[in-house]
Amino acid sequence: MNKKKEIFFIKYLNSRGKKYAFSLVALIFFYTIIFRIIYPLFEKKEIGIIRSFEFIIESMTTTGFGGLMPFHHPITNIFAVIVMISGVVMIFMVIPLFLVPWIESKMRSEPIKEVEETLENHVIICGYSEIVDFLVEELEINSIPYVVIDANPEICLSLNDKGIRSIHGIPGSVQALKNAGIKRAKYLLVTSKDEENANIILTAKGISDIDIIALVEEPDNAKYLQYAGAKKVACPKHELGERMAYRTFIPIVRELYSALHIPSNLKVTEILVPEDSHITNLSLVESGIGKESGAKIIGIWKEGKFTTELTSDTTLEPNSILFAIGTKKEILNLKNLLLSEENIGKEHNINLIIIGYGHVGKEIYKYLDHMPENVTIIDKKEINLKNALTGNATDDTLLKKAGIEKNCAVLIALNDDTQALYTTLLARNLNPNAYIITRCNNISNIDKFYKAGANYVLALPMIAGLMLANIITDKGRLEFDRLGIERFSVKGSVSSEKTIKELDVRKKTGCTIIGIERRGETILEFNTDFKILEDDIIIVVGTNNSLEKLKKEYQLVPSQ
Repeated sequence: MNKKKEIFFIKYLNSRGKKYAFSLVALIFFYTIIFRIIYPLFEKKEIGIIRSFEFIIESMTTTGFGGLMPFHHPITNIFAVIVMISGVVMIFMVIPLFLVPWIESKMRSEPIKEVEETLENHVIICGYSEIVDFLVEELEINSIPYVVIDANPEICLSLNDKGIRSIHGIPGSVQALKNAGIKRAKYLLVTSKDEENANIILTAKGISDIDIIALVEEPDNAKYLQYAGAKKVACPKHELGERMAYRTFIPIVRELYSALHIPSNLKVTEILVPEDSHITNLSLVESGIGKESGAKIIGIWKEGKFTTELTSDTTLEPNSILFAIGTKKEILNLKNLLLSEENIGKEHNINLIIIGYGHVGKEIYKYLDHMPENVTIIDKKEINLKNALTGNATDDTLLKKAGIEKNCAVLIALNDDTQALYTTLLARNLNPNAYIITRCNNISNIDKFYKAGANYVLALPMIAGLMLANIITDKGRLEFDRLGIERFSVKGSVSSEKTIKELDVRKKTGCTIIGIERRGETILEFNTDFKILEDDIIIVVGTNNSLEKLKKEYQLVPSQ
């Protein structure tokens, strides 16, 4: 059973099927208990619960009486007749409730052109695409009714067969919108090209005051769709760019600097653990790097994820990135401890290569431009940036010039999946250890990107569908597993005068305390017995959701 048919099955069960199944099970259970009581009472013979159940099933399905007949008492006979009649009624109920609708749907050659009049407070989706698949799944989970309008009759028939309510019509026509029940609907979603969306919005506003949510292809066109009448405009390309950027480590460095209020004599740096390092695969304690260098390891970035939950057993895996804080001398000592003797003094910076500088590429760079020395951009068009290279990303010479053979992460933001796939293959061939994040425009190509060597794939249709669903379900901005770092004042909260162990922040919220500011000094070295005082400021790292949970759980107020 494919995913959409499964959704349809669940949805159908939640209405008629669920009530029928519950009634049938309850009736069988009730009859079994009654028969278990009256048979010994009137027939003067013992019978077990399993034998009673067997008799009820055989009687209701009219397949026999399990060798218990004839009955000698009239009450037992009357009960048997009631059971048989109930069984026949329940069986005949299946035909109009399930069989007829199923046969009608299979025999229907013409798509539905109008929704039922009872449908209200629903969402009208103009035009079918891959985006709709993800959107519908979220609407189903939240029990929000919807209907899809599409101009292709074959698509409408296919959608209805899968359990996705749809009607045939031109999304931008007055008649189709009326047939979709626009005056009873809650939202209208437009997900086509920007020009078509503008036409649909203007048409809809002429017949209804419905709230319209528009998906914009080109971010620059958002203002025109709002002017046409869209209440909200979602830009998935911006969301995609931000997500790709946050799969790298650089935004975390920026947030660490901002949150920790680092003194001028200290710096935060990121250091790669080379494969040939003598401390590779050792624990933090076994390596002794913190004690010998004097620097403090405050986090590790591994396979696109950042964690500050470090223990003495945390392993220093090859190609992971350590985040450390210390003086210039301490950081230099740490780097030398990580490198093998022949590599001391050589360049071991981590570089990022952005391939494609369209809307998604620009959004990625927005989160990385504070450290331009780490970033190289490749685009066909000439870009007025010092760290940009002009040319085709499928040119291996250009990729080598960008530093593909060094320690790097590659962010492929190309608008064409075919070119992006080839670039992924080429990048993986040139550097087997590169961390490759790629944009995907067609859901069917996701597996191909992973086979080509991508470490992480972000699909534009999926992000677009989830963005729209989040707006409709009033969940606000689409959240993802992005880490943030925030400062909270302890004053007046339940955290005051308690130890780190007593607070148990990690277990309760998923956040980690990485620093404590006390009387203008940032404390980074502390254990679980460290007590938080009334005037302290705690510095915490966590996802958006976990930080919100922390604020509520401990009644904390963000500190400037």
